[in-house]
Amino acid sequence: MLNIGNRRECFFDDFLLNKEETTAQIRLHHPEKRECVVLHDAPWEGAACCFHHVFFDPRWKGVNGQYPNGTYRMYHYGSHSREFPCHLSEEEMEDGFRICYLESGDGIHFEKPDLGICTYGGSTHNNLILDKTIHPESCQLYVFYDENPDCPENERYKGITAWDPPKVPGKRNVFRLFTMLSADGIHFRFGEMITNQGYFDSLNIVMWDKEEKLYRLYARGMRIKGMSAEECTALGWDTIGGKIADPSVKAFRDVFYFESKDYKTWSDPVCLSYEDEDEYHMYTNGISRYFRAPHTFIGIHTRYCERKEWTENYDELCGREKRHTRYKVIPRFGLSVTDCGFMTSRDGLHFHRFKPAFMRPGPENPNGWLYGDCFPTPIPMVTKSHIPGADDELSFYAPDGHCLGDPPRLYRYVLRMDGFASLHAEEEETAVTKPFIYEGESLYANVSTSAFGHLYFTLTCEGESITSCEIFGDSIDKKIHFPDDAVKRFSGKEVVLQIKLYDCDIYSIIFK
Repeated sequence: MLNIGNRRECFFDDFLLNKEETTAQIRLHHPEKRECVVLHDAPWEGAACCFHHVFFDPRWKGVNGQYPNGTYRMYHYGSHSREFPCHLSEEEMEDGFRICYLESGDGIHFEKPDLGICTYGGSTHNNLILDKTIHPESCQLYVFYDENPDCPENERYKGITAWDPPKVPGKRNVFRLFTMLSADGIHFRFGEMITNQGYFDSLNIVMWDKEEKLYRLYARGMRIKGMSAEECTALGWDTIGGKIADPSVKAFRDVFYFESKDYKTWSDPVCLSYEDEDEYHMYTNGISRYFRAPHTFIGIHTRYCERKEWTENYDELCGREKRHTRYKVIPRFGLSVTDCGFMTSRDGLHFHRFKPAFMRPGPENPNGWLYGDCFPTPIPMVTKSHIPGADDELSFYAPDGHCLGDPPRLYRYVLRMDGFASLHAEEEETAVTKPFIYEGESLYANVSTSAFGHLYFTLTCEGESITSCEIFGDSIDKKIHFPDDAVKRFSGKEVVLQIKLYDCDIYSIIFK
């Protein structure tokens, strides 16, 4: 018997549904592109800005105390581009990766604070927090606030960074993942090596899971179908990387999972599993617990597609000249394109991946359809709607113009709360749940209808069925009105919920 208590159930999957009696379909939705929030035009940022990450920190009031209600804190790496090097000096090419820090009070207007930590071009007036003098080969930094009650205060801000040492001729390349520790989220020090079982040249994600009381780590791996994560790591990058181009071998970029109780000793890696049989490269994983339904994991992941040869279509594709320059330097940098997928899980290990793209590269333009498109920030942020008085919405961010030689731009994308997927109906459809128990006095739903669209909710308990009034409108938290105090009377008892839908979407339900 399912007992959902008073938790929110999102229709990202069919967990709650009786599939034999449900005719409404689960439909994936897509974010809307909004304004540019950052122009990466500082010389230390470079043309290869990527792996952006944002989290909202209610404790941090800004470097200068300018955000009394809390701060949206952004981290990303910056680098000059070897993929498009024609305008760079050798000195610029060799100045390494850098980690940049930005802040915002509303998630829309970001500032680059003058931190005075790292020297670039003879000056410390920049927003750098790590460079090659601190960490010689870091290609990303992921940061989170640790809510573990046993965490020391000077380690409240934790992170991970990959150290990908230069290739030594005749020796196998070994990649390593390290912890980073900080008291304020700006000044970091090295912790300990987490693992060398993986490849890590991506945005690796770590979190404190207060539900399970452990740390979860989702990291880049390279996998051959049928092999375990440990077997694939033992092959080494040189071996498995070479097999990616071999059509007879199913080798692809994937996700390795680790866990730890103390952030020091970590498990051996295991591969995630997926309901589908599709085999494609997952360049990033973007996994987090969804904050409005913490028993549910989501993954906003970048998908990598590399075609094998230059065709006439590339000549017609936008940005042909710069694309061909990238192709001549390294073919895959001209042939590859990326988009973004969406997946969901109940345990953080077994995922349902939606087949369509969650985010497409979009209309062709001089800065688009590149290897580097659709690299979104992994955790959706709550921001105010641009419509006064409307519900808050979800925002996340993705860059364009990666490695073109021009300043990249970071754009905001928006989605309604719980809006990744919904139960959708164009004609009259039905959704029926499995029997379940809830706790609460009222039922609320996240719904969107047309003017003619509507929903009816029917609760059945111990042979008694009670139907709501007609429900219509567009709200993330609409109260469903039943006669005779039915929701309160049925609380704690076995019920079945039936929903009649017409020209509408329902994204989630919750009993309060």
